[in-house]
Amino acid sequence: MTSRARATIYTGRALTGTVVSAVAVAGIIAATTISAQYPQQQVRGIPVDISGTTNTRIACSGGFAELGTNPSDLTASSAHSGQEVSATRTDAIALERSNGEAASYATAFRAPGSTKLAAAQTQTLATEQLRGVAAHSCTAPATDQWIVGGKTELNSNATLTLSNPGDKDAAVSIRAYNSTGEITGTKAVGALVPAKQSRTISVNGIAPNSPELALRVQANGAAVSAVLGVAETHDIRPQGIDTITAQGLGDRVLTLPNVRNNYDSGNNDAAAGDSSILAQVMALQADGHATVYAVSAAGTKTEVGKLKLEQKKLTPLKIEPWKDEYAALQIAADTPIVGAAVGNSFQTGNADMVWFTPSPPLSGEHYAAIVSGGSLTVQAGNAPSEVTVKPLGSSAAQTVKLKANEIKKVALSVNTVSIKSDALVYAAVTIFTPAGGAAYPVTTVPSHRSQVLVYTN
Repeated sequence: MTSRARATIYTGRALTGTVVSAVAVAGIIAATTISAQYPQQQVRGIPVDISGTTNTRIACSGGFAELGTNPSDLTASSAHSGQEVSATRTDAIALERSNGEAASYATAFRAPGSTKLAAAQTQTLATEQLRGVAAHSCTAPATDQWIVGGKTELNSNATLTLSNPGDKDAAVSIRAYNSTGEITGTKAVGALVPAKQSRTISVNGIAPNSPELALRVQANGAAVSAVLGVAETHDIRPQGIDTITAQGLGDRVLTLPNVRNNYDSGNNDAAAGDSSILAQVMALQADGHATVYAVSAAGTKTEVGKLKLEQKKLTPLKIEPWKDEYAALQIAADTPIVGAAVGNSFQTGNADMVWFTPSPPLSGEHYAAIVSGGSLTVQAGNAPSEVTVKPLGSSAAQTVKLKANEIKKVALSVNTVSIKSDALVYAAVTIFTPAGGAAYPVTTVPSHRSQVLVYTN
């Protein structure tokens, strides 16, 4: 089922959410030793059906938040309405926010048990301060997640929107990192996100004057969905906006399908000669090494860089030029890593940044939401794959055969589909319009157990 929520344009102004310190609660487990002189009894669990009490949830961030709208408080933000949501369900839940009108509220969706869900959000802005296209996949809440991207240098702004679609309040701690290590020091910045609400926090206030960013977002009490909003200006001209979602707790191989630039240097002086892609990588658990590959549409890998990684320090790699035949980026490391890459869109005099984040591996059947103007790209893993893409609510389907690491676009005229594969694949949505560009991965929604074992005393 497909729904599209459109909101009218209105700019709301208010203070950001209250900042508090999140408190971690440690539990102590006592172990009891049974003497050998007593007979031991094997305890069997009693299966209990919990399918009626679990829910699958995903959340979008709502209207793009702008910093600096209140001269008396430069860390305050206001949220622009006008976002468009494509989803597999129609029963959206509005998450109230403290810094915007109702038209800018975050949107959440809920389904019983392990019902598949997918939603994505896009927004195009053209104001004196903000110009470009932002888009992201609406994600499942998590208690621990990483976001890589953006910066807080002069003429760069970043906001973090935390959405809590659950029934309990969430105490959230935020730690920021860059190429020198942790910025926030020994104390994490805290935020309280009430149930069924969202909060937007200035990252410029947490990590000022940083040329790159990685954020760790941890929640207690309830899980949250985290989205980073980034905006840049060049002199007094808006240079682009984007939204970046979290990517979990790292992996040894990161795959970013359909990484590319889209520019016409003849129509914008800032675009002249800019054909590079900037990648950023961070090792989470230990120092290590990473090899960066550009992947062609045919699946051929070309090594474009080697990185020496230091734990919890972002390592940049500028890939120049990013050739036209390159269609994806892959980063392989000997330790768990997080990372992202940024490209550019320059069309008809409009500049925009495009952040690419890793796509999780997909196998079996998953749902995807494709926003207006978006195109779906599928990429095979290290083995050949056959991918079936079927519009939801339709019997028509397309079958795409992929060789190992091969990348193909899928032509679609609808905005919600199922993606079914017989082997591991990756999928992403990319948007390039005269107004700007954006990209987001097709994500997975954690499945819930329908049955647990209960042990009695």
